[in-house]
Amino acid sequence: MRTDYKKLITDYMEHSYFEPYDAQRFSKMLNISESRFNHLFKEQTGISPKGYYSNIRIDNACRLLESTSLKINEISARVGYDDP
Repeated sequence: MRTDYKKLITDYMEHSYFEPYDAQRFSKMLNISESRFNHLFKEQTGISPKGYYSNIRIDNACRLLESTSLKINEISARVGYDDP
């Protein structure tokens, strides 16, 4: 995965983390198979794409916990988790 493709995908993840994770969506963006996408992403970042996506969600949840008075169930919904 070229660096510009990596940036495309990670930027997209940063802006869509509240949506369900969908490796197929990301692999289609690069016109490669899902397994190839998973392999290349981990090779480039050192973490699986799903793990990266989860980290984004958790980081955003932490930020909301620290900076808002939202309840945990509201925060979990905002970052894409169905179950607080």
